[in-house]
Amino acid sequence: MHYDISSKLLIEMSQKEILRRLVGLPVLESELLEELPQETASLMLTDFPIMWTNEAEQRQLVLLEIQTRWEKTVPRRLLAYRTRYQLKYDLDAISCVLLLRPSKAAIDHYQDQEIDYRFRLIRVNELDAQEIIEQGVLSLMPFVPLMRSGKRLAYRADELIYESSLSKADKAVMLTSMAILAAIVSTNLAQELFFRRKDLMLESPAYKMFEKDAFKRGLKQGLEKGIKEGEEKGKREGVIRTSRENLLEILRERFEKIPRKMLQSLNTVKDPNLLKSFVKLAVKVESLNQFKQHLEEMLK
Repeated sequence: MHYDISSKLLIEMSQKEILRRLVGLPVLESELLEELPQETASLMLTDFPIMWTNEAEQRQLVLLEIQTRWEKTVPRRLLAYRTRYQLKYDLDAISCVLLLRPSKAAIDHYQDQEIDYRFRLIRVNELDAQEIIEQGVLSLMPFVPLMRSGKRLAYRADELIYESSLSKADKAVMLTSMAILAAIVSTNLAQELFFRRKDLMLESPAYKMFEKDAFKRGLKQGLEKGIKEGEEKGKREGVIRTSRENLLEILRERFEKIPRKMLQSLNTVKDPNLLKSFVKLAVKVESLNQFKQHLEEMLK
């Protein structure tokens, strides 16, 4: 499956946070130097030249390449890419590879008879999904399924995007991108994420780009095989989401704060009947501790 489209749209939206949090640069301003195509999905390159400025107003290049899987040619390709943009802009440059899939073969150092070249290798699977969730870094939420503990936290990332103040179009891009990227680790997770927000995604012009490329080549095939099952899952997810939202609203209204561990436990519940039982319980119990005790017993 190809992830070029989702990567490009995410970079356009998330470049500052990627440079700050993943590359470790004190970015004041940043600008993607080449415009992304808006009408075609036939994109092959996954490299992104970014001009960034620090607090001292010094400018520098960051040459970022996103790789779904590691290839032996990556270091030499990155070096050629770096040389091309240094010649064009006459600025110092930092080279980075954002690796989406785990790989034991991946390296951050290339050497031959004439060249000793080091670059930054960011392994997404080694990043902490819990930290991104807790800090509410919206622009990095689409990468959560690929991070450490990410599959478990993917639904929470989905909710944070959906409930955010982002525009409807931006939400659609981020949610669709997360569903596509999630397929790297789990096709089932990707399908579930898609059906949770299908209506929002289909309304966005961005979906047409995804449909032509990523979904058409991979995820869409999987969805078509089980479309009836998928529709049922989508309806079921809607019931689950509504029941969970009602439950949390009741708990917050009655007890104000809900412990993080309790939220995590409730977010793992996918049985609509069980959630309805929790709603009834939340209305009856006299304290949050009492609810917690019943919750732990019922989840066992």
